[in-house]
Amino acid sequence: MLNPFTPKGMMAKVGDYQHVSIIKARLRTVEKTGKKTSMAKLAREIGRSSATIHRQIHHHNNMVHSVGECGKCARVGSELAKVVID
Repeated sequence: MLNPFTPKGMMAKVGDYQHVSIIKARLRTVEKTGKKTSMAKLAREIGRSSATIHRQIHHHNNMVHSVGECGKCARVGSELAKVVID
């Protein structure tokens, strides 16, 4: 859901909990169907743009590869903090 107080053209920030929900949604669809769901479909389910979904997954994977865990996931105690998401 978009923040009504965010000026038009500016991106609303994705908090730690929403980041984890994006990562879990992506993982859930891969486990359920055996294939990746499009960013557009995930975006519709979550209420964010497909670019935001892509950016969050990319950020998550970059952090896991470079630091060993995703900081956003680790802060909320997610079991996915050290898991690379396809």
